[in-house]
Amino acid sequence: MKNPYYFNFLWLGGIVVALSCFMFGPCLSSTLCVSLTSSAENILLGILSSAILLLLTEFIYFLVDRNKYGFLKTRFCKQVITQVNEGRARSNNIADRDNQEIQNGIKFINDSIYHELRYYSCDSIQYFTELKYHYHGIYTGTVEYLDHEKSDWRNGKIIKIKALITLNLNLANKMTGSGSYKYFNRNDFGKFEFQVDEQNFDRILVSYANTIPSGLAEGYEVWTKC
Repeated sequence: MKNPYYFNFLWLGGIVVALSCFMFGPCLSSTLCVSLTSSAENILLGILSSAILLLLTEFIYFLVDRNKYGFLKTRFCKQVITQVNEGRARSNNIADRDNQEIQNGIKFINDSIYHELRYYSCDSIQYFTELKYHYHGIYTGTVEYLDHEKSDWRNGKIIKIKALITLNLNLANKMTGSGSYKYFNRNDFGKFEFQVDEQNFDRILVSYANTIPSGLAEGYEVWTKC
């Protein structure tokens, strides 16, 4: 992802270096020396001064942007991973909930439409989310999940799979945002909605919804800095 700040640093820095070398650097030979009129020298000095000012201004904007919106640039560990109950039924209304918990390695959340995916064992196996900040509230990175096709959690065989993610902070309210994910080497896509805990910036509440291929997986996760 191209960062416009880096592009501006490049061309403005190039102008500053080129003009500084031309006006104040030693001549490589007498044939390269150029005699400037006072008016031409003033014009070049004006361009140089403007370029330096713009470069400093851009650098200040860059620092302000990273300080204001880049506070999520780090590694997160998943603490809880949930999924919506079948038919969006509330847990208290599911008759065979105890049997389902045993068979499916889940834990129903009381008076809720969600159940926790206990077979992930987030308390013993860490699933990481790595976020890299770019600019204007845009993050990219990777997120880890259990590979359901290759894992056998009942027998302790845990294999992870990664997905590419993009998160975009809401610039009007940097505590909220949205994003998307796509698994490596699979046509499996989904969307994120997230909210930062305003009392603890190290904690993010993330809701997810798969769009392709099934469109059925839906739930929420809790990420904390680790």
